[in-house]
Amino acid sequence: MISGPGFESLTAHHAPRSALTGRNPDAKGEGRMRAPMDRRRFFTTAGGLVAVFVATSDVVARATPAAAQERSPAPPFDPKALVRALQNGGYVIYFRHAATDQSRTDLDRVDLKNCATQRNLSDKGREQARAIGKAFAALGIKVSKVMSSPYCRCIDTGKLAFGEVTIVPDLEFAIAKSEPEAKRLGAVLRTLLGTKPPPDANTVVVAHSANLKEAVGIWPQPEGAAHVFHPQDDGRPVHIDRVGPEQWPELVPSR
Repeated sequence: MISGPGFESLTAHHAPRSALTGRNPDAKGEGRMRAPMDRRRFFTTAGGLVAVFVATSDVVARATPAAAQERSPAPPFDPKALVRALQNGGYVIYFRHAATDQSRTDLDRVDLKNCATQRNLSDKGREQARAIGKAFAALGIKVSKVMSSPYCRCIDTGKLAFGEVTIVPDLEFAIAKSEPEAKRLGAVLRTLLGTKPPPDANTVVVAHSANLKEAVGIWPQPEGAAHVFHPQDDGRPVHIDRVGPEQWPELVPSR
């Protein structure tokens, strides 16, 4: 089991690395903050995937303890370890919705059932979502529940990838809210990220960039990016890794 100080989520000051390349996925993305990278190493045990963080900052997500300086000689991360961990279940996978039509904007943030007034998935985004679902099926990664923002782009991402979704009103876009409301939405999401799924399965959450930033200090880039969390016994979500939208098919072994 992953536990102990220093294993909190990544912070806004820490740009998360890719599971496959180890590079900063936000190198050209908006919202990136120029600050020291955290150094992470992953290894597997009988209990699953373990992440060891060597922190370069003592600031973590809102209202969380200072990160400890943990060091380990563990070998570099093998992306196959992430797949094995997800196959065993017990993780929460947060997806920012897939790629959208950038020529559109959200004209109505009240009537969210009207997709015609929203920025919706592009053809690329729909293909991304389908490819993610196919990769999960091919890898044998079980998903017990998919929770979605009420925005159409999130619902469509979840349905195209996984089939049925449960709409959670408190996953709506936090960026358009007042500061107190945005913090409340972040707290709701943090609770979801720290809630253990049923045995041998995982939970998927599909929402927006600002919500994850409010919850754990991570601004997910690009659209379609996924961040994997391991819920702890005390309700803390431990950030495991990031997988880009085009990387899930790459995790499927070639025949």
